[in-house]
Amino acid sequence: MENLVNLVPKGLELHFAATIGQKKGMTDANKAAIYTAGEIMRVAAELNFDVVACMAGAETGVGLSDRISEKLGLRTNGGDGTEARRNKYLMCEKIRAHKNTRAVKQVSWAHTHTPLAQNVEGGVIRAANNPRVARKLRRPAQDALHLSSVA
Repeated sequence: MENLVNLVPKGLELHFAATIGQKKGMTDANKAAIYTAGEIMRVAAELNFDVVACMAGAETGVGLSDRISEKLGLRTNGGDGTEARRNKYLMCEKIRAHKNTRAVKQVSWAHTHTPLAQNVEGGVIRAANNPRVARKLRRPAQDALHLSSVA
């Protein structure tokens, strides 16, 4: 948390009624959500606050926020769809799962040393006069490409 606080511009004051952090070493996402939801309710009771929403402060917290809001019974996108909302491949597969809904043809691979991935120029692969788009699935640091064309 300290390194994030350092990103706040000088002169901007932030005042929080409470700060709730994760237990050190907690790696299970569901357990983290249960723990955090419990801590939120404990602090809210101490401060006589009503919890009405749970919003992520940054992209890195979206998954946890979805799970916490679900645990607290708040309005939520729900934890089940979090990955599909952030991963383009999963998003298209979720669309494909709906009957009579068109979705892109796609293939996914995990490493750029895959022969097909090595033929990417400017994000476009040309194969049999049918252009395809290669893109990262989720975030720039991820070493995965995604190939799609119109179905």
